[in-house]
Amino acid sequence: MRIYTGLSIIRLQQKDYEAALKLANLILEIDNDYAEALITKGGACFYLKDLQTALNAYEKYVVLKPASETGHFGVGFIYAHLRQDEKAIPYLLKAIELSTNNAQANEMYSNLASCYNNTGRLAEGMEAAERSIAINPDYYHPYFVLACIYHKEVRDEEALDMVRKVLSLAPSQRHQLLNEPDLAGLTEKMNF
Repeated sequence: MRIYTGLSIIRLQQKDYEAALKLANLILEIDNDYAEALITKGGACFYLKDLQTALNAYEKYVVLKPASETGHFGVGFIYAHLRQDEKAIPYLLKAIELSTNNAQANEMYSNLASCYNNTGRLAEGMEAAERSIAINPDYYHPYFVLACIYHKEVRDEEALDMVRKVLSLAPSQRHQLLNEPDLAGLTEKMNF
């Protein structure tokens, strides 16, 4: 079982999501409650854009390992991608609470900031984005969220500063910035 688990993780890291999913499913046929295979399945299904199956795998993992920040983050992350922000928030908060020096803590805070932004809780969104930046100032996403929040608050100069920061860290996000509904009306001021 451990060999298949290791292989499935390697396949996931190599971005061979179909193979990772096949291996995870093989493990789960042997032991339907094998937690590590559920995490791999959740990750592979996310990248294969099967969000409901990913959510089911992460939810089952949380039942099996309720003290795992990874499972709570997975559930919250998928709910956020399903635009079910209110459902995502408690899972993200729990993941952060359980996290101890987790390398993904900045992503947890950044996703939480995005959920707060989407639900109109802008002050909480700013705080979560700032915590993400404090952990990893080179991660573009919290700056993106701050740009959206500042624009909603009609703080366009600060929003533009955040847009510039996003582009300096992740130039590939230009298209996303131009097409983000939360930044509508700001695009003509962007000059890029």
